[in-house]
Amino acid sequence: MTWKVTKEDLTSPGLRRYEPIQYIQNEWVYPESEKGGLYVARIPSAVRWLRKYLKEKYNINTRVFECEIGKKLYESKWMIETDKVLLKKEVYIT
Repeated sequence: MTWKVTKEDLTSPGLRRYEPIQYIQNEWVYPESEKGGLYVARIPSAVRWLRKYLKEKYNINTRVFECEIGKKLYESKWMIETDKVLLKKEVYIT
């Protein structure tokens, strides 16, 4: 299972100077450029850390969705970079 953290309006947080991407629930979303992919969290602690970081550093309120992903482009202990993301259902991770 993977999770996507978005702002309240379903846009990506725009970290690392990436342009924010608009997500739509139950529709596949693809990166807007060939430079990279979309990032999702692999583990719940990554979700908790990102939500806390966005709130404390930028005062951004977030939402969390279970998601399906396409092909894995890169994978770390915390995150996966993928070529597409489908937001399924909103969840609350404490």
